[in-house]
Amino acid sequence: KRMMGSGLFTSCCGESPPSDLESYDAVVSWLVFLHVTDKDLLFANCAKILNGGGYVYAEDFYLRDGRTFTAEEERMLKDDVYCEKLPTREEYIASLERAGFSNVEFVDVTETFTAIVIDRLEAFQTDKERFVDTHSLETYERLLHFYTSMSTLFNGGNLGGVRCHARIMESSGL
Repeated sequence: KRMMGSGLFTSCCGESPPSDLESYDAVVSWLVFLHVTDKDLLFANCAKILNGGGYVYAEDFYLRDGRTFTAEEERMLKDDVYCEKLPTREEYIASLERAGFSNVEFVDVTETFTAIVIDRLEAFQTDKERFVDTHSLETYERLLHFYTSMSTLFNGGNLGGVRCHARIMESSGL
């Protein structure tokens, strides 16, 4: 648990919620849920710790409608991004609904994410000398590899970015 501003926050692993099963008003994830392969278990655990009427908010990745990842994209997702089995839009929403969430809003933000990863890669390459002076060439090359993979994935057109939120109607676990 951490105090930030005027609120109390708890961070935990998506596959196993806090053992004390406290209840919360919201579960928030910025590019973390993508690392959890079992979305049904993830969202069921989110539902367990939310107060009735609580929300889940996530910025995440998904497989765009009607698309499939190439073998190279699957390798990059697994080895460089540490995420596998990304759901489609329909699968993502269905997992939330099976966990008891309603009012699911799934907003595609792929264009925004694509622009961000392209800009980040360009800025990182431009700032190479300063970064290497502060850190090391090895660290620069590792981050360059990751940023390049992300740019390649989003430019490939199969990886999507989503901003999603949903509401739990009842607290199912407390």
